[in-house]
Amino acid sequence: MIEMKGIAHVIGISKKMEDTDAVAYLEYHRHMQTIKLQRLKREVSATEGAIETLEEEIKRRKNEEKANRE
Repeated sequence: MIEMKGIAHVIGISKKMEDTDAVAYLEYHRHMQTIKLQRLKREVSATEGAIETLEEEIKRRKNEEKANRE
């Protein structure tokens, strides 16, 4: 997918098009960015879940370590 520099390029290309074509071109790229955003949101959610799971496991292991020393 494209980043902001790419977006400026897309907009530049659209300025050379007829209005109807430019709108369709820009809507397509907006749609692709929306798909990218949804994927990234899922990845962030999964990463947050992984961090939470790791934190719980670390806490559990620390408690076990403490109990074994006593």
